[in-house]
Amino acid sequence: MEIKQVDKTKVIKFTTRATLKDLNQYTGVMPARLTEAAQKLGIATGEPQIWQYTGSDGNPDTEFSLEICIPIRSFTGDPSPFVFDELPSLRCISQLHKGPWMELGKTYQNIMEELLKKTIDFKPITREIYINCDFENQQNCITEVQVVLKN
Repeated sequence: MEIKQVDKTKVIKFTTRATLKDLNQYTGVMPARLTEAAQKLGIATGEPQIWQYTGSDGNPDTEFSLEICIPIRSFTGDPSPFVFDELPSLRCISQLHKGPWMELGKTYQNIMEELLKKTIDFKPITREIYINCDFENQQNCITEVQVVLKN
């Protein structure tokens, strides 16, 4: 676990309101559509997809804002039905999660315990960066979990 500064990132993105129990409908499908759109526009970077959650509290029924993003080089062309955006730079606490996504809750719990123990203020914004996605064997998945800090 580390505290780090993340640079701003140009992305093509899809935004929706969701709950944790709704996420499976977007897994694989939406990132593939975003990647395809970025590749058609010639702006794909090949960097890992980013999922940003604003207002999620760990309760499976709580509705929050979900942004699924693919990093891009430039805002060139028409991204419809998606939009271009620039994720702001941020300071966060970061931890790598290795293994199945169903076990991400343990990583979040570790981070939250550390934040509370050290009385570090954080925002209701988290990001998951999917460094390696293996749908056949999720033991091979690597996900960076970031919790955004208040200054």
